[in-house]
Amino acid sequence: GHARAVYALSVTPDLDRLVTAGDREGINVWTMSDGSLERTMTTDGMRWVRRTVVTPDGRYLVAGGADEYAVQDSTTGSGETDVYEARLRLWDLADGALLQTRVLMETDTTTIPLASTYSDVTALALSPTGDYVVVGSSDGVVSTWRIADLELVHSVAAHTQPVTSISVSADGRYVVSGSHDKTVRLWDVNPPFAKPTAVEETALPAALALDQNTPNPFNPRTTIRFTVPRSAPVSLAIYD
Repeated sequence: GHARAVYALSVTPDLDRLVTAGDREGINVWTMSDGSLERTMTTDGMRWVRRTVVTPDGRYLVAGGADEYAVQDSTTGSGETDVYEARLRLWDLADGALLQTRVLMETDTTTIPLASTYSDVTALALSPTGDYVVVGSSDGVVSTWRIADLELVHSVAAHTQPVTSISVSADGRYVVSGSHDKTVRLWDVNPPFAKPTAVEETALPAALALDQNTPNPFNPRTTIRFTVPRSAPVSLAIYD
C-alpha cells in the first residue's frame, strides 16, 4: 500500500490495472484481479501527485502535481526556501517509462525574496479520443496539452483562484471548469476536440445459413461461409 496520503486513482479502460499516487511515494500500478503490485514508477523529485488520468487506449498515464526543491534565500533563517512547482508528466504504462516532463509555471528564482513559491496541478481531464489533456492549476489557469509530445496547445487565465475540477463534453466541444473563486465556467473549444470514432453495429442474420464452399471442387484451400442468428459457439464438421 502507501505509507502516506493517496491523492489520485485511475483505472485502465480494460479494468486490468489500478494506478494510485500521492505524497512522495511514486506511482503504483496494481493488478485488479488479485491486488498485487505490478510496479512502482519513481516520480523524480515530484513532491506529490495530485491527479492522474489514463488514455482511452490504456497506453499512457498523465500525472500532475508539484516538484519540491530548495532555493538559496538570505531572507530566511535557514538560508533556504522550499519551492513547489507545478509539473505534468507522461508515462508509458506498458513498461513504466517516463516519456515527458513539463513545467506548468516556472518559478523565478533570480529575485530574492521569491515572489511565489507554490504552484500545483489541481485538475485533469482528457479529450474524448485521449489526444489532449486539459489541466487546471493552482494559479487559476486552464491549459490544453497534446498527449503525443506533451506540448502546450492553449492556455487561458480562467479563474482568480485555484481550479478545482475540469470536465470535457463527450463531443469534444466544451470544457467546464470549477474553482475556489466560486465560479463554474463553460468554454467553447474551437476547433472542437476530435470525436471518438463510432463503431457501426452489424445486424445479425435472421436465420441459420450455410453457403457453398469456394472454390469448388476442393483445392488445397477452400472457404466455407455460414451465418447464425445469434452469437454462440459453432462447430463445423466436414465429411468425405
